[in-house]
Amino acid sequence: MIDLVARQIQILRAIIEEFIETGEPVGSETVDKKYNIGVSPATIRNEMAYLTKQGYLIKSHISAGRVPTALAMKNYLWLMRLELKKKFGVIVIKWKICFRKQLRF
Repeated sequence: MIDLVARQIQILRAIIEEFIETGEPVGSETVDKKYNIGVSPATIRNEMAYLTKQGYLIKSHISAGRVPTALAMKNYLWLMRLELKKKFGVIVIKWKICFRKQLRF
């Protein structure tokens, strides 16, 4: 996701979270109404088109919303890991040390 700007990451994250919740293709209206990105649905559609060209989304049908690709999901999990590491970094490191000690029996 290095090639994406903050707004694109925010839109992609909203699409992934909505897709995980519903299992259905996600449209710009849903992202606009449910996730309050702060831009118009037209801007969201333009960003979704860019994300599709970059390989983060696919469009299954002409009138359907977008579905995240494996690349998008991989990067989403990477971002989640970074966020958890920022929040709980010390705890995670201590847990890993304790866990590794337990495995040395």
